Amino acid sequence: MKYFKRVLLSVDQFFNAVTGGDEDETISSRAAKARDKGKKWGKVLCWGLDKIDPCHCEKSIEEDEGLVKIEVKTETKQTQTYEETNK
Repeated sequence: MKYFKRVLLSVDQFFNAVTGGDEDETISSRAAKARDKGKKWGKVLCWGLDKIDPCHCEKSIEEDEGLVKIEVKTETKQTQTYEETNK
């Protein structure tokens, strides 16, 4: 059973990465964050997932995942890193 859950999690994270999300975040977590920002795709996906598993998206939010690091080179050639939430 543990193996099956790990495989499902890796497939979930793979599809999130393929669609532009963070490779360590599940698509459910990303959808919940998008839903909370009012994005239609997040609302639709969470609606469907919540029909199968009530409160699925809410339970799956990973606050520490889904950050995109952006490096900016300044004129003094120092690198500054900014973190933004993913789409």
